[in-house]
Amino acid sequence: MTHAKHAPYLPSPFMDQEQHRLLYRDKMATDEFDLECELPPTPISPDMSEEAVYQLLPTAPDFEYGGFITENLIRYQKCESTFASTVESEACIWHSHPTDAPKADMPSCSDIYTFLTNRTFRAVTAAKTKI
Repeated sequence: MTHAKHAPYLPSPFMDQEQHRLLYRDKMATDEFDLECELPPTPISPDMSEEAVYQLLPTAPDFEYGGFITENLIRYQKCESTFASTVESEACIWHSHPTDAPKADMPSCSDIYTFLTNRTFRAVTAAKTKI
């Protein structure tokens, strides 16, 4: 069986998709949510590099954005000053840190917990100087 080439900015699944979904099925019912106050999505091309797509993730000096990346869109919403929400069942989620924060380039304890416990295959954080 051959697999279709996927966009480099999206993760490759490391296990059967249905088994993975069942593993996390009781995790906060994440399949039932969407972005609450979605801003206009940013279009992307499957031919773009991982770096080029992640460079498009918006940031702000005093609040966070949160969202997810699909094959052809960066979807997101404006969030709070120190908290971002997204659809954690998506394969590739992302959030930004406020660029004026002293530790903008460091993952928080909450970030690490999210990376380790949610269904997503890839979590991207856009900060002041690092992604």
